[in-house]
Amino acid sequence: PQPPPAQLDRAVKALEDLQRRHPAHGKAKIASFLAARCYASLGRGDDALRSLAAFLAAQADAGLAEIPAARAMQGDVLAWSGRSAAAGDAYETALRLAPDLRAAQEGLRRLEAMAQPGPLRVDLGVRFDSLGAGRSDWWREDLLVSYGIAPGTTLFGGVTQYRRYDDDDTQGTFAVAWAAPGGWWLGAGATVAPGADVVARYAFDAELARRIDERAVVQLRYRRSWYVGGVETDALAPGIEIWPLEDLKLAARYHFTRVSGGRIGHASSLRAELFPDGRLSPYAGIAYGTEAFAPSTVQSARTHARSVSAAAGLTWRHHSGFGLRLGYAFQDLDETYQRHGVETGVWVDF
Repeated sequence: PQPPPAQLDRAVKALEDLQRRHPAHGKAKIASFLAARCYASLGRGDDALRSLAAFLAAQADAGLAEIPAARAMQGDVLAWSGRSAAAGDAYETALRLAPDLRAAQEGLRRLEAMAQPGPLRVDLGVRFDSLGAGRSDWWREDLLVSYGIAPGTTLFGGVTQYRRYDDDDTQGTFAVAWAAPGGWWLGAGATVAPGADVVARYAFDAELARRIDERAVVQLRYRRSWYVGGVETDALAPGIEIWPLEDLKLAARYHFTRVSGGRIGHASSLRAELFPDGRLSPYAGIAYGTEAFAPSTVQSARTHARSVSAAAGLTWRHHSGFGLRLGYAFQDLDETYQRHGVETGVWVDF
């Protein structure tokens, strides 16, 4: 959890006292760097820059491992304050000192994305699912448009067409995402489908994420949905993404679902992706748990079922802003159906 501001102020004072009274202490050399991290987490950019400048002036030639990280942090703070050119210089300096430093690599990528005039992406997708147990097949078609209205802020709008159980429903979605100072990401969205019978008529989504380490991001997602017949669901999914290796990303998540009437579902999922920032990124994932579903969305009197899922796919990115994805997914919903799904999608950046 994020400490309160007063606690961080006390931590900064303790670091300053340590540096003044015990200059030979092992932590005294990096006290200004640690203070800068405290200031940055509070959004106090000017104080963070002053502490970083003091640290680099005193320790620039000391060969400390924190030197490249301090340069990358300078880039983050400068980018938050809109000084993109200076931020780029700081990131490049960090990479000259430590070419594999992820914080500096990601900072440069963010700057490049923000520098694009009117960043617009159009994403088209289609998915087909074959269900067993005599059930009709499912289809889904997606159109999603995103536009960066300001550095770190993106708007999303889209339409999704569903065909399930021989019924057709259409959902519209609007969302906004914001990359905030201190390594925070915030997102919120709303989905509407008045008159829908097999998907949510209304839904609200919220997501909160924070980078806690060079190789770790914690996330929390929440979704509230309203279905035909007065059925309501709440879905909560905390998770974490880690990079145990430079080119390997692992994402683990717990899924809690409550359906009106007291039905509860629990599940866990794990996904692995190779070369997540590369031109070609294969992925694979598994999930296991108990699914609680609304009677209005499944042609069955059952309210719970054990679920086992697996998925795999490939994402290809071209440097010109064009990309393609292919995927396969399998689900075994105990004594209900076995579902085999294939999907493909394409996106273009303008």
